[in-house]
Amino acid sequence: MSLSLKFRPKSLEQIVGQGKIVAVFKKFVAAGSIPHSIFFGAAGSGKTTMARVIASELNYDFYELDATSLKVEDIRKILSSHAGSLIKPLIFIDEIHRLSKTQQEVLLIPMENYAA
Repeated sequence: MSLSLKFRPKSLEQIVGQGKIVAVFKKFVAAGSIPHSIFFGAAGSGKTTMARVIASELNYDFYELDATSLKVEDIRKILSSHAGSLIKPLIFIDEIHRLSKTQQEVLLIPMENYAA
């Protein structure tokens, strides 16, 4: 395990910087639900870490995907495995600007219905 992974924050309390964003997400976590969110920032700024921490604190299944290699079937499998479940997954898609129109459409309906 790399040093950066070993010391990656495990809770919102451990995240340094981004104080306003962390404060907002602490409120969401306390309420037990988060809105669909897009994290934007430079590489290494903590986007993935923030998503992992949020998923952990809410006890959500966490899926880390990359839009450049993502298959529509991957999205469908995740969504179908959580269909009808009270526990929703947290799906983190890196490089979302690279999603194809088809990939976007597969995500659109569950997001509009807040099913994912």
